[in-house]
Amino acid sequence: MKIVITEHQYEKLLLESSKSIIGDEIKRSKEFIKKIVRTVKEDIKIDFSFLFTWGAAIGGFSRPVFNYFEGKSPDLSHQDLALLSIACAVTYYTSNKEKLGKLLGVIKERGLVKHFDDMLNKTNELKNTFLSFVDSLNVTGHKISGMLAYTFIIPLLSKLLDMSGGSTHEDIVVLSKIIIGYLSVKLSSTILTDLISKIIKRFRS
Repeated sequence: MKIVITEHQYEKLLLESSKSIIGDEIKRSKEFIKKIVRTVKEDIKIDFSFLFTWGAAIGGFSRPVFNYFEGKSPDLSHQDLALLSIACAVTYYTSNKEKLGKLLGVIKERGLVKHFDDMLNKTNELKNTFLSFVDSLNVTGHKISGMLAYTFIIPLLSKLLDMSGGSTHEDIVVLSKIIIGYLSVKLSSTILTDLISKIIKRFRS
């Protein structure tokens, strides 16, 4: 028996699927950070588990850069890439100069300074692109300096594009609550809803 669904029903199914995929993507970002923190701890015996607080944000920020250099620089081991990624994360998300100093010391000892500079530049490029994009959206009540907390959205952009067809404001409010439920830091649901709404509106245009 052939089942026919309306366009509205199809859009709702797509929306529900996107919500599930977005949740899985945030979990992957958090798992990525746990994995590289564990790798670095085993490698140089320094614990960076304090980064778990920003797990989804750092994962959304660092994972694309990690994957880029994994393909671009096959001479780098997984341990090297994890070390460099953690150094970049500590640079942007904490003020722990002591641990950053220890990381930079190991990076220098292993002859990875050029690779670190390259990764830091690529990370900075992604940061500036993301913040410029967010700034262009005129999100209500946000300070551009605080939007690094929202970088977990970077891997979700293609899924938000999928949602741009038929999502309502109520759908976006629900999605924002779902996302916040996955996060370890307290963010404003109002700002997140406004941010997602304006991203989807930009995609529609």
